Amino acid sequence: MYLDRRRSPIAWPDGARIVIIPCVAFETWPADLGTPETMQNEDRPPLSKNALFRRDLCSVTDREYGERVGVFRMLDVFAREGIHTTFFLNAINLERCSEACKAIQEAGHELASENYIHDYSFMKTYEQEREDQRKTGRIFEQRTGQRPVGYLSTGVRPSNNTPEIIAEEG
Repeated sequence: MYLDRRRSPIAWPDGARIVIIPCVAFETWPADLGTPETMQNEDRPPLSKNALFRRDLCSVTDREYGERVGVFRMLDVFAREGIHTTFFLNAINLERCSEACKAIQEAGHELASENYIHDYSFMKTYEQEREDQRKTGRIFEQRTGQRPVGYLSTGVRPSNNTPEIIAEEG
């Protein structure tokens, strides 16, 4: 059986030829980031086990920039360009970066979640992962007045339990 894969071109507004849909992962990473013991995936090789310094400041500052400065710069660009998007937050950001989170919400962006902190679901038991999602949902409700509207698995690597837990938690 032959399947016709041809389709009419999509007609975008104002004759646009491409559409970009940004989303922002606004993450806070565990305290062991940048150490040889971390289980976090990093963009560079980890420090060697015999390094004189225990933390790779490149890894740490890469991540902390977003929490302190980067998120506000992105909000400025989005406001200037009239863009509304989804921010995927770790719930710890609602506790630690409340000014940034309030600015995101006041600018009319959608709030979705990752885990409580940027750790991986595939490293947790079913019970640990479920409790993490419950804690995350409670913090979203307490700090924003609403549950998160979506979920992005940390590292885009869900566990085998993640779909069921996310469905249970709404």
